Amino acid sequence: LPFRYKSSLRNIFRYKKHLLMTVVSVAGSTTLAFAGFGLLSISEVIDGGSFAGFKDSLKPISLVITAFALLLCVFVIYNLTNMNIGERKREIATLAVLGYRKGEILSYIYREILIMAVAGAVVGIALGCILLHGVLRYLDFGALSDVGWYAYVASFALIICFTGITDLILSPKILGIDMTASLKAND
Repeated sequence: LPFRYKSSLRNIFRYKKHLLMTVVSVAGSTTLAFAGFGLLSISEVIDGGSFAGFKDSLKPISLVITAFALLLCVFVIYNLTNMNIGERKREIATLAVLGYRKGEILSYIYREILIMAVAGAVVGIALGCILLHGVLRYLDFGALSDVGWYAYVASFALIICFTGITDLILSPKILGIDMTASLKAND
């Protein structure tokens, strides 16, 4: 592995609290997003009969669940990344002093978050399958096999996309760290 990936993996496992909080939070968001997309997918597959009114009521519910999941993802990633930046100001300032360019500093932080987010999204898809299976059994409506492939892809892709957008929002905060003050500060 190149050094940048070794350092990212080292930091991920060095800050175990951030790893756990990020993976659990992203997994929770992905679980909800998958449940929302799964319900939407199933409501589109099952046609007519006594399920017609039930299908129509599932669509807005699934959209609300998905929107809530994406907002949860943004809120959690924003706060966790903000906390991570606050705890690592000295490290980030050191990178700037060593001559890392702005893009390199941002990718240093974002690579770690992306790796943790991907792990959380994979766990979230699995948990989403379990949740959706339970919901479908409770509702006595459809089956997990009725879920379209796009529900898996969309829930994963949107969570990762929203994670990236949230990180981009925090770019000015990372790049605005005062090198002199951060390096003078006591740990």
